[in-house]
Amino acid sequence: METQKPTPTPTPIPQECPNADYCLSYGIKTQEITQLFHHYQDFSLVTQITPIGQPSQNGFIRLLTYHLPIGSKQSYYSTAILKSIKPLQTADNLYYEYFVGQFVNYLATLFPFFVHTYNLVSYQDLDAHTTMANMTGKTQSDLGGKIGQWLNKHLQIIPFQQVKSHFPEACSNDVRLALLIETVKQPLTLTEIINVRNTPETLQRANNFVNFDLMSICLLIYGTLATTCQQFTHYDLHPNNILLIRCNDPHGFFEYNLHLYDPMTDEENRTITVYSQYLPKIIDYGRCYYHLDESRNSDQFREDLCQICQDCGRKSGFRTFNSTPSSETHYISPHRMNISHDLRLIKIISTWLKMNVPLMQSIADQLVYQDQYGTPERSTFGRSSQIMNVIDMSTKLISYFDNPQYKKIYFPQFPNNYSRYGSFDIHLTMEKPIAYIAHDFNRVGIIPSDS
Repeated sequence: METQKPTPTPTPIPQECPNADYCLSYGIKTQEITQLFHHYQDFSLVTQITPIGQPSQNGFIRLLTYHLPIGSKQSYYSTAILKSIKPLQTADNLYYEYFVGQFVNYLATLFPFFVHTYNLVSYQDLDAHTTMANMTGKTQSDLGGKIGQWLNKHLQIIPFQQVKSHFPEACSNDVRLALLIETVKQPLTLTEIINVRNTPETLQRANNFVNFDLMSICLLIYGTLATTCQQFTHYDLHPNNILLIRCNDPHGFFEYNLHLYDPMTDEENRTITVYSQYLPKIIDYGRCYYHLDESRNSDQFREDLCQICQDCGRKSGFRTFNSTPSSETHYISPHRMNISHDLRLIKIISTWLKMNVPLMQSIADQLVYQDQYGTPERSTFGRSSQIMNVIDMSTKLISYFDNPQYKKIYFPQFPNNYSRYGSFDIHLTMEKPIAYIAHDFNRVGIIPSDS
């Protein structure tokens, strides 16, 4: 059923958020912004569809631009990513990723290093899926009318209360399901920022990142993973699944205040502060283990899967649920926790940089990771000098920070001609939401409605 575009009326927008997408990334006014854009469910607000990146063998990504009228001459805009798969058995089923995403939405209130999952979407037919896959960029005049009308006709937002009723569709026709997720603005992958050095500018960027940002970014990621490891395993954590948002000011940086806790008392006992020009985002949740409570977890999902889908969904994008952790399956098992598997990221980084960064050589020497793409779980919890899991990795990075010599070299402050762009307060007790204090805002985001 098509929805009519609302008559432009003055709409209050958060004054702190002239750019909605950046505020969503920073965790500012998230609820207010998503409500303003009707939780990205009103396709009548969409005025442009833009292809993002190159199509992969598994799927494609489209950027939807939403314009919200705030008066007769202006509109407030935001974007969302539409993630779709191709009709191949190798693609992970997006239906499961939606459920992981709802859990990750909770984590995103505590840590700014995740992206939000908005909606599960169903293509009305395969022709619509094919049309979207073949798009090279569509504006209002294409598709025989306004884009919003075409989207409302051919795509359906599945209400949260009805998602479970679409389980059979996920088993039999999973290609018709898609996800609407948060946009990461102008990101670089960790791979790009470290390894692309083919121009003077990219060489300087890579060197600056390694010298000023690298160890802080590693501490932020592994501090988060260590804190959440009893509830979350990513299972596909490599440098292409870490996106980095650079702050808008070329001479600005983010300040991260990590409030640590004593594991014996579970109470905060001190705060450490690290700096970076980048905000990291962990993406791609299609293989994750999650556990929110006794009824909302990946093990319960597998039980439902095996009751509803033939052969437990083995041929419907759920094959990782059907395997026993082994070297052949890279020890991936979404319904089982593995606090060692996500060391894959630091294994790759240390391999890249150990010849140029002495501390990375030290990490590589201490790291225990069995295969290239995975490892069995090892629960040492600090009883060994080796790094066997994400808790060990976080503890090791904090010990480097506490070493005055290492801190000066690997966790440096920025030069005096740089200034704080914003400050994050992150509580590793998981008892308080993230807090972001802006020291500067790039005043963009209000644009003429006819542009």
